[in-house]
Amino acid sequence: MSNNVSEDNSDMIISDSDSNSQESIEDLNWIQTFLEKPGNQIFVEIPLQYLTDRFNLVGLNKYCSEKMSTMLKLITDDIDFLRDEYSSMSSIERRMLNQECAKLYGLIHARYILTYQGQYDMMTLYSENIFGKCPRTACTGTALLPVGLYDVPDQDSFKLYCPCCEDVYRPASITQGMELYSGFNGSALCDYKRYQQAFDYPVENHLTLRDSELPLGKNLDSEGDDLNIINQVLKFNINIDGSYFGTTFPHFFLMQYPNILSTKEKPKERFIPTIYNFDLHYNSQILRYQELKRQQLEDKLSKEYDPKLIKTKSKKIFTSKAKMYT
Repeated sequence: MSNNVSEDNSDMIISDSDSNSQESIEDLNWIQTFLEKPGNQIFVEIPLQYLTDRFNLVGLNKYCSEKMSTMLKLITDDIDFLRDEYSSMSSIERRMLNQECAKLYGLIHARYILTYQGQYDMMTLYSENIFGKCPRTACTGTALLPVGLYDVPDQDSFKLYCPCCEDVYRPASITQGMELYSGFNGSALCDYKRYQQAFDYPVENHLTLRDSELPLGKNLDSEGDDLNIINQVLKFNINIDGSYFGTTFPHFFLMQYPNILSTKEKPKERFIPTIYNFDLHYNSQILRYQELKRQQLEDKLSKEYDPKLIKTKSKKIFTSKAKMYT
């Protein structure tokens, strides 16, 4: 297992209250609480009809340590399960179950976003720039898409794919101390004030910046752009597994919505290195390239072949050829 993915996914699971009141347990909405967890704004809500269809869950049980039926009961807020079994669990058992449920939800999420409705839901997040913008200058702020480098969990965290330059970038890490803040509703300025107090983030400056990007006479309140602000404040949870989006999603998404990136937006310019405003000579680039390929070939040979074995083989071949001509 790669070191890039932490086994402790506490940042993305729902926080379980120590209260054992029957009323609070029965009112638990697992999916909504999971989506409102700071850093999980890049997920979409999976319909219960899709979650309960066994065809969509084939092959996922081997990645989870808990029973599939138990996890689905918690995710779908089964009243009988919450009242009888979940209420009698210890805090450690609840935490482990919630952690496995978050993993199962992520694996199902990777399949759901390949459906027509899932693509539409992701298009809603994409149009709001939830995943951020490409840091490359020539891409002029093209919106990014989440992508995984593996389809198997516990290999690597998710990355961000740019449809313009077709390159992959690491997401910005979630703000330190995020666990100090328990939740948000994204509906009033007081929430942003609370974020600012918790993370020392200059929310007012961000509001001013975003207001300047809107048409004259309009502001963030009139546009209802709360979700964009929350995304910028929260950044991302870099521990989210890449398999929760998969390797196929961004490319399939661009096939479904080919008009979101016109050919005119493709970067036509490349950065040209200069020394005192003079371009580097073309021959120097060729020499650097040849030196790089030579070094790569030497490294490959040193790893794959034993020099002693190569010498003995070449000696045998030479002697055998010499005998043929004698």
